[in-house]
Amino acid sequence: MVVKRTKRSHLMRNGSSSGLLLEQAQKQLQYISSYSNGQLHFYVGVSGGADSLFLLLLFSQLQKQSSIQVTAVHVNHQLSPNAHNWQTHVETIADQFGIPCISESVNIQGANNLEAKAREARYGVFKKHCVDVNNEQPILVLGHHAQDMAEDFFLKLMRGGGPGALASKNFFEKHYLGFHVWRPLLSCSKQCIENELIKANIHSVFDESNLNCDFSRNYIRHKVLPQLQNRWPHVVSTIKKTQEWCRESERLAEDLAELDYSTLKKEISPALIPGLCLTQLAALPLYRFKNLLRYFLHLHHIEQIRESLFDETQRVIKSVINSNTDGQQPKIQVCIKKHIDLTVTSSAVLLYRSFTGAEYLSVDDHEGLRNSFGVVLNSGGKIDNKDYLQQLILSVPSWVLELSASSGAVWKVPASTEKLKLPYKPYAMTFKKLWSEWKIPVVLRSRWPVLYDHQEKIICVPMLWSAF
Repeated sequence: MVVKRTKRSHLMRNGSSSGLLLEQAQKQLQYISSYSNGQLHFYVGVSGGADSLFLLLLFSQLQKQSSIQVTAVHVNHQLSPNAHNWQTHVETIADQFGIPCISESVNIQGANNLEAKAREARYGVFKKHCVDVNNEQPILVLGHHAQDMAEDFFLKLMRGGGPGALASKNFFEKHYLGFHVWRPLLSCSKQCIENELIKANIHSVFDESNLNCDFSRNYIRHKVLPQLQNRWPHVVSTIKKTQEWCRESERLAEDLAELDYSTLKKEISPALIPGLCLTQLAALPLYRFKNLLRYFLHLHHIEQIRESLFDETQRVIKSVINSNTDGQQPKIQVCIKKHIDLTVTSSAVLLYRSFTGAEYLSVDDHEGLRNSFGVVLNSGGKIDNKDYLQQLILSVPSWVLELSASSGAVWKVPASTEKLKLPYKPYAMTFKKLWSEWKIPVVLRSRWPVLYDHQEKIICVPMLWSAF
């Protein structure tokens, strides 16, 4: 284990850098507490490096002053021969601070895209522990600092990121995995952190992979930023200002998108399929069209949108509009990503998912039947829940249906001529008429699964009707 040796003991005191950071963390804690319900439980991610150990030191002091609940979380990636020693070191430091520590090992397969795989595994552990239990609100605390943000800026710049990607991170925000993240060290420099650890006589481990410049972040850290700092010593703080401008620009774009969305929103009910008015969307200038479509997809947790999507969607919209006059059959679907499409009808642009066979249940389980994309299958798709799921719980706004694997129930798309007798109707109706009455767009009617019991009797039309 490579360890950075420290020199002398140190206690946080007013006037020192650590004392000022403690005061700042206390103010941030007050803000977080004012917007939170229940008892806060802070899970501090600790790798054993300088940043995370200083963060743990900060929270040991914060815990004494504010009586907060703190737990250290260490993820052992098992990628280094020193990994076990790092875990032991973190557990020892946490014990010295009187903070309980959770250590968990993960297995990462394959050498390709190692950074992303390690990050995914690490956040998988965080998600596992950051769950609401007994009215406790979990908050993940990470040691990202000013230089990390500068590195992020260049990483995202080289990927062609816009203002939203380049913008500075908020010190407190909700992660897409569902839990909240607090970053108390965003205004702190790497040098300041290392100096404070020396004063506190705390040893930090050194990950030898941090010197490998085959990793993009390490290349920026060791090759790019030092060169820029030689020419412009304040490059990190300058980048921070640019990130703040990007954040403001992104907020302005979101405000404009919200205004446009409130006007163009066209949700297909009662199926809850989200959509946008076709004619009004087509009339928007290109920059507002792209801004609104990006915002619309973001509302439904679709990120990393390819640039060609906007041009492709515009072409399809024009094709549909022109088909009303020239009689040509237009292309009506635009693939967003696997199983997620935009469908352009004569009146709206709709967003929905599509699945086939067992993949429908294995990918989204019952979530796929109650999300805001509507409920759809690929044409001719069939699901037999006996083979793929021990128990299916289908939850929709007004009722809950539970089916055991032995029930023999199956999902399939009904023929348009098939009839269903609803209790509030005097006679059976064909699905062609039912789809029309339920306002289901024609393009989705052949892709809507219906639940049949073992006697081939319809017992559920998801989101629309149930026999229970």
